[in-house]
Amino acid sequence: MKKFIPIFVLCVVACSCQPDFSVWRDVNTDVMATMQGDTAYKSTPSGVLYKVVYPVYHKGYVPKPDSYVQVNYKGMLVDGTVFEVQDSAWLQVSDLITGWQEALCMMTDGEKWRLYVPYDLGYGADGLKLANGNFAIPPYSTLVFDLELLMVVNN
Repeated sequence: MKKFIPIFVLCVVACSCQPDFSVWRDVNTDVMATMQGDTAYKSTPSGVLYKVVYPVYHKGYVPKPDSYVQVNYKGMLVDGTVFEVQDSAWLQVSDLITGWQEALCMMTDGEKWRLYVPYDLGYGADGLKLANGNFAIPPYSTLVFDLELLMVVNN
C-alpha cells in the first residue's frame, strides 16, 4: 500500500501539468522571421505580413472598424493544419482578432490576401480551447489565412 501512494501522487502531478508550448512558440517565431525576409510580403504597422494575391483596380469599399464584411477564408497553422474554412461569412470587423481588424481595414472589396498573423495579434499565449479542453488553436500560434473580401457594409 505504501508503494501505491507515491506512484498515485506522481501520476496526479504529471497529469495536471500544462503542456509546454515553448518549442511551438519558437517554431512560430522562426516562421515569422523567415517570412519577414520574403520580399513578396509586406508588413502592416503592427507586424501582420500580407501578400495581395488578387488585387482590384477600382475605387471600391474599404471596411472601417465598425463595418460588417462578407468574406471567404481558410485559416491554417504554420504546419499546414487547417483549423477553419468559411464561405460567405458575415462578420463585424470589431469582433475579430487584432490582425484581421488591421488587414481588413486596408483591403478593398474583391481583393484576396494571404495573411501571416503573429500570435500576439491572434489568440496569443492562451490559444483557443474547445469545450472539451483540447486546443483548436495552440498557444503561440502564428495564423495563416487566405482571405477574400467579398462585400463591405459601412455603418
